[in-house]
Amino acid sequence: MAAKIQEIRKILPEVKPELFSKPNVLATGIGYKVVQGKATEEVCFICSVGTKKAKSLLSANELLPKTVGGVAVDVVATGPIYAQQAPTGRFRPAPGGVSVGHYLITAGTLGCWVRKNGKFYMLSNNHVLANSNDASIGDAILQPGPYDGGNNPADKIATLSEFVPIEFDGGSGGGGGSNCSIANSIASVLNVMAATVGSETRMAAVLTPRTPSG
Repeated sequence: MAAKIQEIRKILPEVKPELFSKPNVLATGIGYKVVQGKATEEVCFICSVGTKKAKSLLSANELLPKTVGGVAVDVVATGPIYAQQAPTGRFRPAPGGVSVGHYLITAGTLGCWVRKNGKFYMLSNNHVLANSNDASIGDAILQPGPYDGGNNPADKIATLSEFVPIEFDGGSGGGGGSNCSIANSIASVLNVMAATVGSETRMAAVLTPRTPSG
């Protein structure tokens, strides 16, 4: 299956012009074809449209082909797609995808929020939150990151809690290639987040921290 996906990925740039020539196509990608609401094992080109319409309501110019380059085409209704706020701004609470960083780096991206032992943490790469192994537990994490205007302590959103060291060129660091760090959010940010998502819909854990090896 992985080989098939790689094969289709190489074809996608070649067929994009044809797919985007249809006036209702908003985005293209690769995924599994959905039939009667259930995903199949067939890898296909995905075309996002604002609204799916019956074929009888579409002109010949609007109809997407069933296959392109020998690969099936599936249509998915996503609704309108809008540009969001600049991710380099200051966000409270901070969603995934915005600028964050250890106070001594430039800037990186907040991957997502996780929960461990009842506490909320932000998750990102080692080089973003742990300064490529050079950070210390308790160091300040800023949002936005320093390069995007974040200042310590005014923009401190979290403190570094734990991280898996990067292993550089077979060095002594462990982690088996993992590059994730966890920063524990400070109380003021947690309070804002709890008020936003509600006490009955808090985020569930999606990460089990790995123990460094070596």
